Amino acid sequence: WQGTGMSKAIGMHTLSLNCYPVPVSKKVFFSYGVPFTASIDIGLYDVSGRKIAAIEHNSLKTYGVYTGSCKLTDMPLSSGVYFLKVVARSSESILENSRKIIFVR
Repeated sequence: WQGTGMSKAIGMHTLSLNCYPVPVSKKVFFSYGVPFTASIDIGLYDVSGRKIAAIEHNSLKTYGVYTGSCKLTDMPLSSGVYFLKVVARSSESILENSRKIIFVR
């Protein structure tokens, strides 16, 4: 599990996120741990913070670890740095975590 990133927690829990491989040439794989039942949003962002793609939107998840992938070669992306961001929302907390992705076309 390589990559750098930052996490931001509002509340008493943390939202884990891992991405691989780094660098990415075709498809990025990710896993994330949800500490409570929450609505999950996963998006791909450029370095300016602009959302490039919604990978998952308003998906209800319970406590547990989930995996996914995203084929970056299907998107009109140039080589560069991007961020995968996961947001978990419940009635009591909002948790965020992001990981840097280096895409090499």
